[in-house]
Amino acid sequence: MKPRRRGQGDQYLHRESHTYRDSVCRKMNAFHLHVQLGCVAQGLLQHLALNHMAEVWRLFAVGCAP
Repeated sequence: MKPRRRGQGDQYLHRESHTYRDSVCRKMNAFHLHVQLGCVAQGLLQHLALNHMAEVWRLFAVGCAP
């Protein structure tokens, strides 16, 4: 993608080539997937912290050795 300065405004993608628009779409999809994966990981950690609190602290105290 072309470098843009901060606060330069929106891009006019309808004026760009088809390959450029596809690369912008791929980049936005990658951003969305990254954020969604972070949310899933945080949810799993919250589940472990809330529903298996004693086991988490027990393993934390011994350095994760069962």
